[in-house]
Amino acid sequence: MQTCPLEFPGPISQALGALLLLAASLSAQNEGWDLPTCTEGVVSVSQGKNVAMSCNISNTFSLVTVTLRHLRENKAIFHNVSQGHFSRDDWQLWVQGGMAQLLIKGVRDSHAGLYMWHLRGRQRNNRNITLEVSEPEGLKDSDGTQLPEAGTLRGSEVPSAPSTGSGPVPGVIAAVSILTVAVVMFACYMCRRSRQRQEVLLTQRVSSCTHRAGKAGCGNMAQPPRLLLLALLLALARGLPEALAIQEMQQSPCFTIAPVEGSVNITCSTSGALSGIYLKQLWPQPTDIIYYEDGATPTVNTVFRDRVNFSGSQDKLTITMQRLQPADTGTYTCEGVTETDVFRPRHGTLVLVTEELSQGAHRCPEARPTASALPAALMVVSFLLGLGLGVACVLGRTQMKKVCSSRDRDSAAACVVYEDMSHSRCNTLSAPNLYQ
Repeated sequence: MQTCPLEFPGPISQALGALLLLAASLSAQNEGWDLPTCTEGVVSVSQGKNVAMSCNISNTFSLVTVTLRHLRENKAIFHNVSQGHFSRDDWQLWVQGGMAQLLIKGVRDSHAGLYMWHLRGRQRNNRNITLEVSEPEGLKDSDGTQLPEAGTLRGSEVPSAPSTGSGPVPGVIAAVSILTVAVVMFACYMCRRSRQRQEVLLTQRVSSCTHRAGKAGCGNMAQPPRLLLLALLLALARGLPEALAIQEMQQSPCFTIAPVEGSVNITCSTSGALSGIYLKQLWPQPTDIIYYEDGATPTVNTVFRDRVNFSGSQDKLTITMQRLQPADTGTYTCEGVTETDVFRPRHGTLVLVTEELSQGAHRCPEARPTASALPAALMVVSFLLGLGLGVACVLGRTQMKKVCSSRDRDSAAACVVYEDMSHSRCNTLSAPNLYQ
């Protein structure tokens, strides 16, 4: 019996082939990526109830960190735990494979807040879950042993932890810097006014000492505003490290044109330490391109496999994309990850791949200091200015005191000689001259 191969018409076979290629491409792009999914939005639960929150990834968890931000304070509940069951107070954490579940028994007000999950599989990812605790409604259930499902979710967006460059941080720093400059100007004015008053008092006391007998000193001059100067220096010393500790992500260039089969370099740098760094494509479709971490094997999207090279470290990484094709045209952005925050630059890199390179690739000018770097510079200048004013006031006071002491000794000696002469020849000095 002969068997005939099953054949499809030309259009149908082409359509099936395209679907198979698309499915293979999608599965290949997801290969090696964690693709985390967590409880999203806001979880609301009544006091005394039990609540569960979970995060899952496609790979196996190597480390999980859960931090609670409550009343502006961060509390690490579980730090860098791996597979297994962990318990602390009312919190219990199960980590098995690519699944992690956090259980809270008998929820109280102290359990409310922002739960920041730092997940590490083949990449590092941060996810945030907000827990709201409300007053108990009616009578409590008698059977509270079975854990309920996660509470009602409101909203699809997860409230992200504050990060540099995306929030009111630059405005706050600018306001603090303006206030610092105003305090420095006020301190300068008070110091100058104090010196003028000291000079007037010094002149008056020296003149009065010269015309007054029996006085052996000019006394102490007026004290400068030490408390104001000390408060100013302490405020500047406290605000300066915070301003310098601001972490930023910078990326260059912002625009480049490359020919087909050409290459382009994208540099991602930050002022602080990172746990890992991503390069993502935002347009025309959001896609994870690479993930790089010092000491670990980089994860590269299959579209760019064997076409990406790295140089530098994760704190200053240069990514070279080679053998570019027109489909690689898009907007690329860096993303730095720490255990609590995510840092993004203020602009990405627009890569345009053309058949022929024009007269010159249009690149943006050199990166200028960002808006949040200006307040830090103002803080540094204000601190140095305040320190210089303080030193000048102290040196001026010391010098004026030495001058006053020397003048006091000369005036006192003159006053003593005048007193002795008037005592010994009081009649002769006081008698009028009859021959004049």
